Amino acid sequence: MAKVTYIKRKEEKDSATEVPIRSNRFFKLGDHWYFSVRGGASVGPYNSHTLAEGAVRDYLQFIANAQPHALKLFERPNPAFRAKAS
Repeated sequence: MAKVTYIKRKEEKDSATEVPIRSNRFFKLGDHWYFSVRGGASVGPYNSHTLAEGAVRDYLQFIANAQPHALKLFERPNPAFRAKAS
């Protein structure tokens, strides 16, 4: 966990929260780099590990500042919920 990004959440006006960038979140598939997010989704491709690291910082900043309705787009569906066939 060598790299740390500092994020200010909307409700934290004067302080920053340390969020470690976990090295195990990155993986290479073929010639491209990806990172995984909570829930098992993969984001990419990126041409380098450095670009993927930058993208994860952007992703974390977005999540920290997103409105609740936007965050719902990133939620995984509840596997217990099954629509009834009509």
